[in-house]
Amino acid sequence: MLRVLEEIGIPAGFPLSLGNLSSRVKRLLHREHVDTVGQLIQWFSCDSQLDGRRVRGMGRRSREELQVLRAAILTRKHKVLGRFLPLAPDGHGVSFASAMAQLFMRLSMRDVEFLLRRHHYRQTIARDSDGVCGTRGRAGQIESCFLRSLHLVLEWFCDERQLLWSAWEEGTPLVEHFGDALNSEQKQVAASAVARLFCESTEGKAIQGYRRQQFRAWLDELRACPDFYSTGVRIGPFLRGKGAEQLQTPFLAFLAKKAHVKVQEEAGLVLSRRKSSRWVEKGPTMPADEEMLRQMDEAAAQAQAELQQNFSNWSARDMAAWWTKWYARTGHKRLGRILVAMGKKPI
Repeated sequence: MLRVLEEIGIPAGFPLSLGNLSSRVKRLLHREHVDTVGQLIQWFSCDSQLDGRRVRGMGRRSREELQVLRAAILTRKHKVLGRFLPLAPDGHGVSFASAMAQLFMRLSMRDVEFLLRRHHYRQTIARDSDGVCGTRGRAGQIESCFLRSLHLVLEWFCDERQLLWSAWEEGTPLVEHFGDALNSEQKQVAASAVARLFCESTEGKAIQGYRRQQFRAWLDELRACPDFYSTGVRIGPFLRGKGAEQLQTPFLAFLAKKAHVKVQEEAGLVLSRRKSSRWVEKGPTMPADEEMLRQMDEAAAQAQAELQQNFSNWSARDMAAWWTKWYARTGHKRLGRILVAMGKKPI
């Protein structure tokens, strides 16, 4: 039977958890320490294993399901075998598209609707469970089981995972990477769930942190542009100059969350909701007014001279009056440094 697996192109180490076996058969095989297709073939080699009297918990339906699977392997019936394992369309080997299709076959329409709301539309479990899944506990079980199975699929099909990772890192839509075996809703669920798994990974968190810093720096550059406060800045040429056109979608999503930024995706423009040009001159990215700093330094020197002259004779009330007099002209930091310096001097 192992030779038959090689002819069909199914790896002996392929995990049964990715197959479309019933939950009762999966539990039975797990108790028997049968986790891969190769171990299942060895388990089949003993004819008595399919005798319900020899295996605890094997009922008539479980035995019939395993007998059908064994017969499909021996007779090389691809259509029957494809009901249990994610075979490629040509019947040779396993494929990522078939694995994803079987993953959604185990879900009901209500489960897919819940996952679509949860991952694509970012609704909370508390809001979704009432109308679709019944209880929060059941909703959490459906979500965790789906994400766990999806994680196993991505771990086995490394090439497809790398393609999805590259697309996610570049900010391109993941929906395009799922084949025709899934409908539009299932593709949206799969793309959103894959993006969540990538975001929650250690490497994904590092990339997101770096990208947030990068986007903040780009936003500061936009704030320094006069057009940002009038006609708007074309985001395409702006990113093209940085060689980061592939990040236009995530960058626009980042800008859309900012209350003071208006994004016009159809026109490819971003502009400020604040129409005053003073933000260009006195915004956080512009240097401080040197003349104002010079005047504050001169006022601080005068305040320090006055304090040194009367320091020994002043009361607390006089100190309060001195602070009130100079606070608006020098700033509290300069006055504080003067008081610290006077306190360190020996009396």
